Amino acid sequence: MFNNTPVRNLPDTLDINEFILDVNGDQDSINEFWSHVDVMTTVFGVVWISCLKIGNSEYPKWKLHTPLEVTNWDYGYTTSGDLYLKSIVYKVADEEDMMVFHHITENTIETVFVPRDEDDTEFKVDVEDAIYYEEGNYFVTVQDNELGYVPVMPVYQSSKIHNGVGHTPVFDITQLSREIYNYKGEIYSGISYGMHPLTVIDETTREMNGGGVSAEPGAIVTVPNSLNGQPNYVFEFQSPKLDNLTQLRELIDQSVDKMNNIAMIRSDELIKASRSGAQLEMYDTKLEAFVRKKATSLENAEYNCWKMWFDWQEEDMPEDFSISYNRTYSKRGIEAEVDEISSMLRLMDTYKSSLLNDTTPFVAEQFPTQEQAEARAVQLGGTGSHSHTDELGTTVYMPFPTHDLYEVALEKANPGVDYEEDTGFEKEYREKLRERMKQIIDRGYSSNSL
Repeated sequence: MFNNTPVRNLPDTLDINEFILDVNGDQDSINEFWSHVDVMTTVFGVVWISCLKIGNSEYPKWKLHTPLEVTNWDYGYTTSGDLYLKSIVYKVADEEDMMVFHHITENTIETVFVPRDEDDTEFKVDVEDAIYYEEGNYFVTVQDNELGYVPVMPVYQSSKIHNGVGHTPVFDITQLSREIYNYKGEIYSGISYGMHPLTVIDETTREMNGGGVSAEPGAIVTVPNSLNGQPNYVFEFQSPKLDNLTQLRELIDQSVDKMNNIAMIRSDELIKASRSGAQLEMYDTKLEAFVRKKATSLENAEYNCWKMWFDWQEEDMPEDFSISYNRTYSKRGIEAEVDEISSMLRLMDTYKSSLLNDTTPFVAEQFPTQEQAEARAVQLGGTGSHSHTDELGTTVYMPFPTHDLYEVALEKANPGVDYEEDTGFEKEYREKLRERMKQIIDRGYSSNSL
C-alpha cells in the first residue's frame, strides 16, 4: 500500500510542514508513521493512536500504542446513543527504576510516575492505585484537557471484535504454525526411533554379553543354544512403523496452503499450476479487496487524527482538506484504474449524445422573495412559485409550482428549442473524474517518500 505514498491536500503552513517531518517526536515522517501503523495493526489487530499537546509544545504529536502498552480503557454512550471513549490508561515509558503512564479523561491528562522497589522489579504501588491512591510514593503531573474529549482512538486491522479489540489474520497463521511445529515433532520422533530401534532381550542373553547388546552392523551377540530342546527366542530389534510419515507430510502441506490463503501469498507451486494470467488475476482479487479495505481504514484514521490535531490548534479543518491512500498493490492495478476512468469518460460521452442530444440545458432562476418568483412566472405566461433551501440554509423561490411547468413555459417562449434542466450531474461527474485522475498522477511521485 505504501509502494506509492498517500496523496494529501494539507494547508501550507509552517507548523504543518514541520509536523509532517516529525509527527511523533521520534523523527518519523508522516508516511513512516502510518506505514508503522499499517504493520502493527496487521500484527495485533488493533493499535491506539493518541494526539496530545503536552506542556508548551508548539503543536501536538501523534503516538502509536500497541495493546501491550494499553492497560485499561472505558467506553460509554452519549444521550444521543453515540459511542465515545471515556478514559484510557497506557504506558509511556518502562525504565529500570520507574514506569510512566498516561491517564486521560475528558477533563484531565495525568502523567503518573511509578517507581520500582530497589530490591526487586516489583512496583511499590499497583498501577491502578498509583492513579487514584493519594498517599503512595509516586509522582503525578496533571494537565487540563482543553478538548473536552479523550484524544485517543483505536485503529483496527479490519473489523473489531469488541471496543478496543480487533482481529488479525496473524492469529490464524500462528495457530497453523503451531500445528506444523507439532507435526514436524512427530516426524522427528518417528525418524529418530526408526533409525535407532529398541532392543528387546531376555535376562540370560544380556548376562552372557556382559550386560549389553549392540545393534550395529557386524556386531556379535552370544545367545543360548536352546531351552528344553527348543530353539530359544532371546531378543529382537523393534522400531515403530513409519507409514504415518506420508500422512504427516500431507497435513503439513495442507497447513502451509491454508497459511498462504490466509496471508494471501501466491506460492511458487500456485503460479506454476496457473494456466493463464486470468487465473492469477482471480487469485489476486482477494488481496486487492484487502488492500482497498485497509486503505479506507487508514484514510479514516488519519482524517480523525488530523481533526484532533486542528482541535488542539484551535483551527478549523480546511474545506479542501483531503487524504487518499493507494488502493492497489501492483502496477497492474493502476492500469486497471486508468482503464476504468477511460470507460467512465466514454460513458459520459454516451450520456451526452444519447440523453442530451438536441437539448438546451438551463438553470432555474432563483429569487429572494416569493413575489419576485411569481412575477417572473407571469412574464413567461404562467403563475405560481415554489421554494427550496440552499446549502447555506437560505430559502430561495423559483417561478411556477414545479420545474416541469417551468420547462414547458420556456419551450413555449422559444419555439423549436427543447429545454432540459441542468441538475449539476454532469459537472459533479467531471469533478470526481478530474480529482481521481489527479490522485493517480500525484501518486507516481512524492517529495517525502519512505
